[in-house]
Amino acid sequence: MRRRYPKLDAYAEDIAQEAFVRVAHHWDHLAAPRAYVTKVACNLAVDHLRSRTFEGLC
Repeated sequence: MRRRYPKLDAYAEDIAQEAFVRVAHHWDHLAAPRAYVTKVACNLAVDHLRSRTFEGLC
């Protein structure tokens, strides 16, 4: 996908970074940080897809 859709990689990197930043603030207090990161990343991805149109993607 990197060659055909470079914008998707940028979106994915932004979402992953935001998920880790959000989790970092609560890391010491989480029982399952890995699960929390996954849930936050999924929610951010869904929010992104709802709010954006992939203009210029193809």
